[in-house]
Amino acid sequence: MARTAWTLLALMAGAGCATTGSPANRGEGASPAAPAPRPNIYVDLALGAGNYEHDTSGDGGFASGDTDGGYLRLRAEFLTDAGLGGGLSIEGMASDDDLLADVGSPNVEGSSSDLYLYFVGETVHTDEVRFPLRIGPYLHDVTLEDNSTGDEISWDGFGVRLEAEPEFWFIRRDRFAFGMVADASIGAHVTGIEADAAGASEDFDGNGLTFGAGFGVQALFGDHVTTKLGYVFRTTREDESDVSSGLLVRDADATFSGLVLQLGLRF
Repeated sequence: MARTAWTLLALMAGAGCATTGSPANRGEGASPAAPAPRPNIYVDLALGAGNYEHDTSGDGGFASGDTDGGYLRLRAEFLTDAGLGGGLSIEGMASDDDLLADVGSPNVEGSSSDLYLYFVGETVHTDEVRFPLRIGPYLHDVTLEDNSTGDEISWDGFGVRLEAEPEFWFIRRDRFAFGMVADASIGAHVTGIEADAAGASEDFDGNGLTFGAGFGVQALFGDHVTTKLGYVFRTTREDESDVSSGLLVRDADATFSGLVLQLGLRF
């Protein structure tokens, strides 16, 4: 009887040791995959082509038109491991020199540019979603220039902009990911306007707004190199200026829309 009891105890101890030592029961096979590390530096260059339009309110079409245009953006930002940081973006759009050719001014071109210095915070960062928010001051310029006469009007603004750019990754492999990206922004600025025409110059004050939107598909190679193909829309609304010397500058809109190809690095 005693021998039987000792045999049962030995079997129970052996079974317990086997259970404790089994890798499957320790949960080693069920441990989740480690998430992708958070990059600290993002750099990208975007080039685009599309349509540039300048529209002046109430001018009877005399200073309004559209033509082919180009787009360029260079951006760099740094984030800490906590997902907070800052960055700098330089963005520009310009038309061909036949912007007002349809209304009898064959050598006029328009352009718009931004210098945006911002704080950035990632509200979400997972393997499937990245959602950065950016806010900060910006310098803004819109120009309409007649290359034949040298006449020029420029709107130079300073303001604050808010921008969101969510990324959604639908396919993720060891060294490759594919998904979609979108962006939206709004900014408000005060404007100093300088009009040079017929050898005379006049300054005005005004206000303006900027709006931006875009979307596209994006691929990530080797966790570090990104490529994006998408659509971009940027527009500026400059309000009617104050009156100076009995003159004013009418409302004006400058808009670019087109396709953009972007190459980026993140590490």
